[in-house]
Amino acid sequence: MIISIMLLVLTAVLAPTARYYMQRADARAILTEAKSAKMAAYVTALEHATEGSPFQDQSQPYGFAKGVEEEVVELAGCPGEVYLQQYDAAKIEFYKLLYIEGAYTVTYLQDEEGEHWNVYYSKHVIQH
Repeated sequence: MIISIMLLVLTAVLAPTARYYMQRADARAILTEAKSAKMAAYVTALEHATEGSPFQDQSQPYGFAKGVEEEVVELAGCPGEVYLQQYDAAKIEFYKLLYIEGAYTVTYLQDEEGEHWNVYYSKHVIQH
């Protein structure tokens, strides 16, 4: 009886802890993919700048000119979606970028203090 109670308590403590560390490891992997996507976007922006072809188009769903988002995702080799939110074409600098994969969203922000990366996890709770 005591062993059963100890196993139940141990399971109740270890399960959330294991889930936390697994979620954290997933978040780190997604962050690495987001950084690869940013690098791929930078390389693609350089290519388009040298060719004189458009790179950014805020009227498109992802903020890239037609076909560019696919180029970025293919070059990065990432399964997520990349959204270009703020970009300086003259300097070829990214100021705001989003990377979304599953329940994870990674935000990139560059300001006068430097680069800031944040990873968020969200899950669908209710469908009505």
